Amino acid sequence: MPGGGAYEFNKVAGGRASRCWRLLAVVGTAGCTDGAGRRGWGSRPLLRDDPNTIRLLFIAYVLVTTSIAWNVLGGFTGQVSFGFAVFYGLGAYTTALLITRAGVHPYLAYLAGGVLASLASLVIGVPAFRLRGPYFAIATIGVSETVRVIASNLKLTGGASGFRVVERRPFNQLEQYYVALLVALVALALTLVLARTRAGLAMRAVRDDQDAAAAVGIDPFRWKLIAHALAALLTGIAGGVFARYAAFIHPGASSPSRRAWPSCSCRSLVG
Repeated sequence: MPGGGAYEFNKVAGGRASRCWRLLAVVGTAGCTDGAGRRGWGSRPLLRDDPNTIRLLFIAYVLVTTSIAWNVLGGFTGQVSFGFAVFYGLGAYTTALLITRAGVHPYLAYLAGGVLASLASLVIGVPAFRLRGPYFAIATIGVSETVRVIASNLKLTGGASGFRVVERRPFNQLEQYYVALLVALVALALTLVLARTRAGLAMRAVRDDQDAAAAVGIDPFRWKLIAHALAALLTGIAGGVFARYAAFIHPGASSPSRRAWPSCSCRSLVG
């Protein structure tokens, strides 16, 4: 994808990147009030005590994280992948299974889901990155559908009937809201740092011209694998965060996006 800088945070690493960072932080905290109505890190973010608004912002932060993750692969290395639903689903199912059946702390389960998704990205990437352009994109569609069918028939994941996430701790909407906000901020920070490193420069060189990059000593295959793994890590964590909030997942049309699996049905529209 030559000239694909439209998705690249490096192009906005100056003032616009700073504004993007501040916007996430302001949206997450500026409207918070405590019990006495004072602004700050209070009991509810934005619009007083409206749990539906909190839910919508939570979903927005999950989407921000997955968008940033896609930018790592698509924006930095120019690889168009339609298989990120695999990593989202792996993160969601791993988190759900660890919380429900092993009693693992949710935060550790998020990380485990992200790591498993990252490892899966290497398994997928080794053969897939032998392909270029539309052939790679088509291959990722095939992988995504294959994994979806497998998940629909696995007893471990509840098959097509889905899997209910049962957590021992009481549901805390505000906590999960801030977790989603923190994950989005960390993803943004990682991307901005990456844009300023030699690794980011190497990835952009691969995006602009793989053959020229290889001629000057940059290994396109290696950097595409690294970008793929980092993107999968962020996507897997986002999937786990959403699965815990939703409390029910199944391999179907996506949530929060309609093009990914698993589908996550919220326990309550108002939290």
